[in-house]
Amino acid sequence: MLSALLLAAALAPSQKIEKVEAFAARAWGPYFESNKSGLKGGSSYLVFTDGDKMGAVLRPVPPIGGRRAEPVPKDAFDKSIVIAVIKRGTQTYDYTLEKAEARDGVVRVEIKSVAKGVPNGGATFATPYVLTIPKGKWKSVEFFDNGKKAATVKLAE
Repeated sequence: MLSALLLAAALAPSQKIEKVEAFAARAWGPYFESNKSGLKGGSSYLVFTDGDKMGAVLRPVPPIGGRRAEPVPKDAFDKSIVIAVIKRGTQTYDYTLEKAEARDGVVRVEIKSVAKGVPNGGATFATPYVLTIPKGKWKSVEFFDNGKKAATVKLAE
């Protein structure tokens, strides 16, 4: 009987137990991409751990028509990190956060991005989406955009 149990245990597939941690992510903005950011391409997936680095890339949109931006608070970096997506092209984008969670130290952020407006031939736009998530012992951030893995950003230890 014991040998049958040992054989069954040896034949059973090994299972990795993942620790899933759900947390609240908060959107901020609107923001615009600085002309001096140096970023290029159709999209960028970024992680910021301090306000100065974020400020070199993203700036709050000035108040227009009574609408005020809700920028990331200066003290947010004490307890949070900032993750951002910037899409560029001939249209602007609307974003929706679908899920933010961590599995074994890897943050997974799932967003839905929808182009809005009619593509034009002249002007190009950069549309940032800015979120804060709690600081943790994260190894990396995986970005999923419209169900597809878009990027992985490794974090310094």
